[in-house]
Amino acid sequence: MKPLLIFDYDGTIHNTIGIYEPAFRKAHKYLLERRLIEPGEVSTERIAGWLGMNTVDMWKDFAPQLTPDIVETVSQMVASSMADDLYAGKAVWYEGAEDVLGRLKAEGYTMVILSNCRVQYREAHMQVFPIADYFDRFYDCESYNFIPKSEIIKSVVADYGVADCIMIGDRGSDMDAGKAVGARCVGCLYGFGSPDELKSADVHINDISELTNEKILWG
Repeated sequence: MKPLLIFDYDGTIHNTIGIYEPAFRKAHKYLLERRLIEPGEVSTERIAGWLGMNTVDMWKDFAPQLTPDIVETVSQMVASSMADDLYAGKAVWYEGAEDVLGRLKAEGYTMVILSNCRVQYREAHMQVFPIADYFDRFYDCESYNFIPKSEIIKSVVADYGVADCIMIGDRGSDMDAGKAVGARCVGCLYGFGSPDELKSADVHINDISELTNEKILWG
């Protein structure tokens, strides 16, 4: 029986920076205009480093002094801007991602997504991209009150009643999640995580197309 494949989404399938950076910069301008943060440049590298983090942890890292109400306001601002760009056709999957997912589906793999995203984000992407053609389910962290992926993945494994699964992602939180259930971990170096945070991966890939190599998934 083939293992269950558990994919991260942003930085693994979806090349998120193209719609996330403009959205963040709108929220950043909002905070500056209200003098809720100190002036200062925020690099693209730092913005990319937040991809894969849940909303609560991202704003805590950037501006821990913000109140929960302000965090909710700017979070919704970012989500709305990203949705607008998504529906405008500005969001893209990594080149070759759809071909890879189609091949894995045809080979009999059951695949799910586990993402540190909100329900609104999940639903929007389900409408725009052919996610349901390839994936059995899309798990978002908001539905689990933003608990760590390493806890949510336990529910994923329980839902499918499997002992054998593979976690595929680009951030340390993905590797932690996989290790929490004894999964084989594939670290995606083409995403937004650093090589250091992916050092616990069992195998690394530089392009999503490498997932069609049986040695990557089976070791």
